Amino acid sequence: MEQFEALEIIRQSESFSRQLAKIETGIFTWAEKQKLFRMFFKQASRYKKVIEEFPEEWLRASSHQFVAGYVFGNSGRLHKYLHNNRDFIDKESKSLLHHFMDSPWFYSLFQITESYPDNILKARDCSGGEEFYLYSEGTANLFKQGKNLFMALLFDNGKCRQTYGIIHYYQGYSVRDFTGFAYLVSYHYRNSRSLSESVKNKPLEYMLLDRFAEIPFTVHKGEQMVFCSHSRKVESFDPEEYSRHFLIEEKNDVVKCTLKKYQDTMFFTCLYFDKMKNNLTLNAVGVSRYREMTELLKNKYDFPREPSWCFTTQMMIAVDTVLGIKNPSLAYDKYFDTEPPVQGESSPDLKPINDLMRELTDYSNAGKKYSIQELASKHDVPVETALQLENMLKNMDKKLNIDLEGGSDDIVPPPPDKRHKLKDPPNQNPF
Repeated sequence: MEQFEALEIIRQSESFSRQLAKIETGIFTWAEKQKLFRMFFKQASRYKKVIEEFPEEWLRASSHQFVAGYVFGNSGRLHKYLHNNRDFIDKESKSLLHHFMDSPWFYSLFQITESYPDNILKARDCSGGEEFYLYSEGTANLFKQGKNLFMALLFDNGKCRQTYGIIHYYQGYSVRDFTGFAYLVSYHYRNSRSLSESVKNKPLEYMLLDRFAEIPFTVHKGEQMVFCSHSRKVESFDPEEYSRHFLIEEKNDVVKCTLKKYQDTMFFTCLYFDKMKNNLTLNAVGVSRYREMTELLKNKYDFPREPSWCFTTQMMIAVDTVLGIKNPSLAYDKYFDTEPPVQGESSPDLKPINDLMRELTDYSNAGKKYSIQELASKHDVPVETALQLENMLKNMDKKLNIDLEGGSDDIVPPPPDKRHKLKDPPNQNPF
């Protein structure tokens, strides 16, 4: 980038930031009268349990970003504001508002492709592939820390784009996660295939994905865990036609066919046929394994190359937590859940699980706080498996709990974390 070009970007960006600061208070005061903040908090009340995990500052900042996107992202609303307040707005501010009416604000999921001095970045929109210059100190600092998947509310100043409000970044999500999330959360995406439009129509739901932003990728044997599933109606299905490739089981009018070549349960690859509903569901860890099954079935059954359900472990947890939607295959998994085969503790498949279980037990005994996602990543165990182990440990604690009569009402024992720090008593008997 030429020096004069960089200076133009900086000068234009600082000018727009200064002008925007002049009109912010008026915009938000008007938005309050229009009950736009009330609209945000009404929507937020549906996600009370998720939002309780965030600091209060996040909720306040999110409400302002929500309202800013709602007003500046719609030319009609900006025109209404300008019309209602034209006698109180100076010429420079009117010019800025007219610029934003011609170029409304928008949300973008993007990655950085090049970094320049003075907080200038080159970015690529993950949905449309468009490249653009971005002036953002916050994004530049996060990029230096190793983050490189962002979602932000952007505006165009004529020389580059700038961010407004929270810069959402993600450690463990993939771009594919967001297209899948968009498909579930917004009918607009199904019609437009525009991720920006999907976020514009459901911004709060995307903001809530911050809840899992710090969770790193879940990897097993060097491969990121991506769970794929796709269902379709069929007239019939004869599993014996595919017995050369699949192990076949049947329970409760549901046929399960597991691909023989994948014996590692972490990389399950199977299909379910529901005889009562004539529903055929393909399930696999990894898009390549899903597509392998579509190839085996393609002579009779037409499945898309891209499954409708395709999420990393992190996004799968987020979809369940935020939207209350679970992997469709879970309805059939329960029929075939069995105890895993007994192996020696030294088995390479069980060692990470045993190590995780020991650490969970230590934390439980000591009464210390921990992050199950971080422990799962540390021991290279899928988060779903780690959560199952955690629940199993909690259930064991309940079963082994013993109530004893007696004791002194005025003496309360210290909590587990305090007791854990107490030194051993002296060896000698003082009496």
